[in-house]
Amino acid sequence: MKYLSKIPTRGFCILTLASFVATPACGSSSSADECSASERFCDGTCTNVTKNQDHCGDCSTRCSLANSAAVCTDSQCSIGQCNSGWADCNDAGADGCERSVSSDVLNCGACGNVCPSGEHSTATCIGGQCALACDSNFADCDKAPENGCEMNLLSSPSNCGACGKSCNSAAGEICVQGSCAQRPSCQNLDTTGCRGENCCNAILVAGGTFPMGRSISGSDACLPSWNCSLYNDELPEHQAKVRAYYLDKYEVTVGRYRAFLASYDAWLQSGHPLGDEGRFQSQPGTGWQLAWSTDTHHVLASSSANATYPLTHGSQSDADQTWTDSPGQAEYYPVFGMNWFMAEAFCIWDGGRLPTEAEWNYAAAGGTAQRVYPWGSAAPDCTYANFYGTDYCVAPGTGAVNRVGSESPKGDGLYGQADLAGNVWEWVQDWYVDPYTGPCNNCAYLTASSDRVVRGGAFTHGSASVLFTSARNHLNPSTLNYYSGARCARTR
Repeated sequence: MKYLSKIPTRGFCILTLASFVATPACGSSSSADECSASERFCDGTCTNVTKNQDHCGDCSTRCSLANSAAVCTDSQCSIGQCNSGWADCNDAGADGCERSVSSDVLNCGACGNVCPSGEHSTATCIGGQCALACDSNFADCDKAPENGCEMNLLSSPSNCGACGKSCNSAAGEICVQGSCAQRPSCQNLDTTGCRGENCCNAILVAGGTFPMGRSISGSDACLPSWNCSLYNDELPEHQAKVRAYYLDKYEVTVGRYRAFLASYDAWLQSGHPLGDEGRFQSQPGTGWQLAWSTDTHHVLASSSANATYPLTHGSQSDADQTWTDSPGQAEYYPVFGMNWFMAEAFCIWDGGRLPTEAEWNYAAAGGTAQRVYPWGSAAPDCTYANFYGTDYCVAPGTGAVNRVGSESPKGDGLYGQADLAGNVWEWVQDWYVDPYTGPCNNCAYLTASSDRVVRGGAFTHGSASVLFTSARNHLNPSTLNYYSGARCARTR
């Protein structure tokens, strides 16, 4: 019996009478011989492999690339479009869209956009936006990722425990383990003992960039009548940048140092100063070095008794010395006679550190105001500073050092610090280098030399040039009793 059967043809079917036999279904191919040059016989049918997603180039190749909508063109699989949040940053194609621009810190938001990181932080990319993952107890309070998480919430007086939470620095408060507390050196002192206010008053200095040193031809240039070779270490004038910081309004007083020595033995026995304690921002080497605690020359006094000896057995006249073994009339006078190590140890114990030379100079010069003297350009006299001009402001041998802040406020620096010129020299962080090494950014000179820098002049020194904000002096850090005192700084 004859039946109608389907004869497959290219594109259509013809019905014929034929014997009932099994034949390919309409639209299929019976062999590869029927396929055109651009086709392959895949899964029982001729397939155009030049543009088929499942058979791209041949039957066995499925066009699929990572994180993308792939397309098959001319038998080649390529990226049609990257999935949202992904990109082909290496232009290789074969590995698809290989970078997550939503989370890759090297390609955040776009190929090649590297997220910055800084101290105390790890760079992150969240939703295509750079961010910082701060280390424990640190925060990016200035919202500037390039300098990392710059604030230590355990010790920052302006960000104590949280960004923007300020301690009362004028009342002598510091940040201790994330909480505001009275500085230990002033806890038992009259809160009006220094010019009617707290001796631990610390003033915020905004920071910035200024011309550090002395100019060749400006208002602070060396005069022909001077021996200018004595002032070459103030050259060259160079650009220096300092971050915002706190600088004490007053020099360290006898009463404050007495409080330190009363706690000194127990402080040493508890392991202080700790390694790196008192570190200046991101500068390695500015914090306490443990070798200083065990130096064979005893640069750090081994006991409070040993610390008091040089204060009362110095080369200067006993009548000029401010220290007394028992509290007396000089509790609000500057202490002097401690070496650099004891000055640094005091500041660390009191919640701070010695200022860098750039910080000290910035405050004295009034930043970009570049004052010749801390108060301006007026010639110095005893109403501005305690120094030796044509004579001593206070007669030597009768307590020639003045109570801190004794001179009128007109002698203060632009930011409010007193006695930045005269009274006693002040230790700073840096080793002495001559000449200056050039432009610096939040710098401290840390390459060891024979001497550390002291600044500000002393009551024993004549010549107005010693009171210049650019004037420098230097002493061996183990030197005692050379009219050298200190004032402390701390990071904002």
